[in-house]
Amino acid sequence: MWDDAQIPVEPLERLIASLETARGDVDNHYQSLMDHLKTAKGSDTIYESVFRESQDAIFLVEGQTGIIQLINKAACELLGYSEDDLLGMKQENLFPEDKVQEFRKAMHDVLHDGTLNKFPVQTVTASGEVLAVNISAFRLGDSEQDLVVAFVRDISNQVTAQAELEDLNATLEARVEERTKEIRQSYEELEEAMRQVNRQAEDACGANQAKSQFVANVSHEIRTPLNAVIGMIELLVDMDLNEKQKETAEIAQRSAKSLMRVVNDILDFSKIEAGKLELEKVVFVLPGLVNEVIETYRFQAREKGLDLNLEMPDDLPECVVGDPDRVRQILVNLVANALNFTSSGSVTVSLNQIEDQGQLTSIEFQVADTGCGIAPDKIETLFQTFSQGDSPVNRESSGSGLGLVISRQLAEIMGGSLTVSSELGKGSVFGFVTRFDLASQDQVAVNNEVEEPRAKVEEPAAAPIVEMRILLVEDNIVNQKVALGMLRKLGYSAQSVNGGQEALDILSEDEFDLVFMDIQMPGLGGLGATKKIRAGEAGEFNTEVPIIAMTAHATRQDRKNCLAAGMNDYIPKPISTELIHEAMLRVMATGELVANKGEPLPFTMANLLTQMDGDVDLAVEIVGLFMSDSRERLKTIVGAIDNYDFGFVAQEAKSLEGGALNVHAGTIVALAQDLVLAAGAKQQEYATSLVEDLLDELKAMDCLV
Repeated sequence: MWDDAQIPVEPLERLIASLETARGDVDNHYQSLMDHLKTAKGSDTIYESVFRESQDAIFLVEGQTGIIQLINKAACELLGYSEDDLLGMKQENLFPEDKVQEFRKAMHDVLHDGTLNKFPVQTVTASGEVLAVNISAFRLGDSEQDLVVAFVRDISNQVTAQAELEDLNATLEARVEERTKEIRQSYEELEEAMRQVNRQAEDACGANQAKSQFVANVSHEIRTPLNAVIGMIELLVDMDLNEKQKETAEIAQRSAKSLMRVVNDILDFSKIEAGKLELEKVVFVLPGLVNEVIETYRFQAREKGLDLNLEMPDDLPECVVGDPDRVRQILVNLVANALNFTSSGSVTVSLNQIEDQGQLTSIEFQVADTGCGIAPDKIETLFQTFSQGDSPVNRESSGSGLGLVISRQLAEIMGGSLTVSSELGKGSVFGFVTRFDLASQDQVAVNNEVEEPRAKVEEPAAAPIVEMRILLVEDNIVNQKVALGMLRKLGYSAQSVNGGQEALDILSEDEFDLVFMDIQMPGLGGLGATKKIRAGEAGEFNTEVPIIAMTAHATRQDRKNCLAAGMNDYIPKPISTELIHEAMLRVMATGELVANKGEPLPFTMANLLTQMDGDVDLAVEIVGLFMSDSRERLKTIVGAIDNYDFGFVAQEAKSLEGGALNVHAGTIVALAQDLVLAAGAKQQEYATSLVEDLLDELKAMDCLV
């Protein structure tokens, strides 16, 4: 060891002096810094408080080096470091390696531009956890150093929520896409189903058209012989008969007309099934209607040795308002069935008033027989379409199976129901209840006034209108005799041929004043024959001979086809003396035949102005009132036709005719007259076609006013 004398004193002193000087410099710097901080703190304690208590992490960083100079408590809490750990650390060390370069560029932008706004990046905590943060920063412009203040906010929750939302959106999009595919598939399946339905509808439409054509053909085939029956009976009734013969003929006439109504209902069965059949509301004598039905079947009952009884109380209402044809149809069906299935004993028709409420009354109809009866398990099948109950007797007379079905539907339409009770070997009781309005005295008086002119119209002319030669073209021999008989009844004689070609042959040899032409005939039909006559193929002297069509079809198009072919008028079958007489009157003028009279003169404003002495305002007012009234009247006529209220149709048509005469609308006058006749003959299809023609005429008038 060295002793104290051997230690060099001077170098040591110099070293101590240097250390003292360095410590003084440090103290001075430290004191200067503390003074600076104290001065800053004293000058702005609010900023220090914000810095210290801010929820966002705040870093004071040297811009060029990125060394952290100052932090707040929130920065330590965010990153999990102590203040000592963070101070002096390069801020880029707090970011994942793949984010460092991105952070450096952001800091460069701050030094260059002065600000950084919500820069999203990831940072790493002391524990190694990666956090998503937003950094906003700005450069301290008045500092001697390049200092940057950075605000760091944890957005991990938002990022997580955003990620979850994106996942949810992706899931929803996937579900939507999947559901869209399902919907698209369902839509394609629906489209295919619709195509199949449309194909089936087209097939059904074709089948329906075939059915309609079949019904039209059946209608013609049924109406043709039935027309002959009705016509022959009409001729028979007008013959010189004794009282008993006349009574028999009148019963046959009523039966034939009733048969025509039943045939019309059967042919229109689809309309009944569709619920489109509406009821007529007219005044009629209830006891009289029931008596008519009884008398119709009196002879049949007598032939079978049966008693046909009628029981009606004395207080039964006489005149009621309802649909007599439908009541008659049900009664006819029930009485006919009872007679068919009863071999001994009796058939009793009874009526009872079961309820009376002011102007309403409910009447119960019952038809009881002592026939074979019906098994309990067979009763309900009676009301199934085309069904027949088993019966040990009269099986051949059991019918088509439609009668009871139609009767039940009619009873239900009238607000009641058709009931049946039966016991094998003891007989059956069929009954139905329907409600009527009681007819007032005024209604009865009006009904009598309507019926009286009708009866007068049906009376044939006592003598010919003029002497003339008439040709009847009809292929059915029975219909020939009917038409010839009706012409004789009117005082005319006529020559008949069997077809269109025969008509051409005879017309080319001789001149005629009038031709009645059937439409449907083998070979050359009525339309073709008429066109040839008008073309001169039956001789020049007969090219303008008046031709009146006769056809079982009564549609609007049929009528137009007849007139388009050159015919002058149109009679729908079944024909009657009245229809023939009125048709002949329409082709006559001042007692002389007018050749090829054609269609009546239509309305013209010039003609009306002439009648109004040139008063335009008055003419326009009158025409406007006429068209408005006519359209409303036709609406009510359409409803009346649907309800078979032909008495009302005739009244309204006469009123329409009067209005048309006032405005000199000749075409409408003629159509209204035809409508009166169609109503008188209860020809529903023909009346409907006339209403459509009238509406067309009114539309044409709109263009002229």
